[in-house]
Amino acid sequence: MKLTAQSKFKATLTEDDKRTGYKKGLVLLPKGVYWHKKNVILVGSVPGDYTTRLSFPADIVEVTVY
Repeated sequence: MKLTAQSKFKATLTEDDKRTGYKKGLVLLPKGVYWHKKNVILVGSVPGDYTTRLSFPADIVEVTVY
């Protein structure tokens, strides 16, 4: 799959996040995604139309591009 400006992302937590309190199975639809060291950074929210960044350990997040 080729990433373009129209690419969409879906991030699903595969485990509970102890730091934020978000539970396993939570689905987030970020505007963008990037990796920084051992973390996945989710940028914004498509449904919420904001640009706040959320950081999760990379081993508890599954990111799908479509």
